[in-house]
Amino acid sequence: MTSTIMTECDKYYPETGIPPSKRNGNVKQNEKNTANMITAYPENFPLNCVKPTPFIDETDIEVSRRQKLFLYLTTIMEEGDITKSTANIAWDAWRRLYDFMEKRLPVPDAGPGPDGQLLYVWDKGIHHFEMEIFPDNHAEFFYLNRETDGTWELDYIIGNSLNDEIKKWLGLCV
Repeated sequence: MTSTIMTECDKYYPETGIPPSKRNGNVKQNEKNTANMITAYPENFPLNCVKPTPFIDETDIEVSRRQKLFLYLTTIMEEGDITKSTANIAWDAWRRLYDFMEKRLPVPDAGPGPDGQLLYVWDKGIHHFEMEIFPDNHAEFFYLNRETDGTWELDYIIGNSLNDEIKKWLGLCV
């Protein structure tokens, strides 16, 4: 009897155990399938389970930006700027905010911090909104009105319910 050891990633590819980008067949089609899958992964999909291909769908700006965010998180994780856990937390946080804002939220600018955290930034005119994501699964929201210098801040545990106050401030950047 042969035993098979299932890795964390195998459960996401149950039909073959092989990621779509590594299957035999039409390579360009596999790249397109992998790129399109990025927006269809479950919320808790581990970033280390996919190696996004360079194929980016430039026909839809928002899909392209989501794909690039996913690729960017994977890249900075592999380069050691953030941990695998932080990358997964950040992707989960983005998906939750995107759904919470009724899929109208633009993809943020993103960058790693000096202590392994990740910063998401949205800017629209005088409105500036940040979500700083820490490796311990908490985040800090920050809003700045550049015209009045008015600010707002909130500590948040990623995975907890999002509230109308977050929607109010983040909505100014949509």
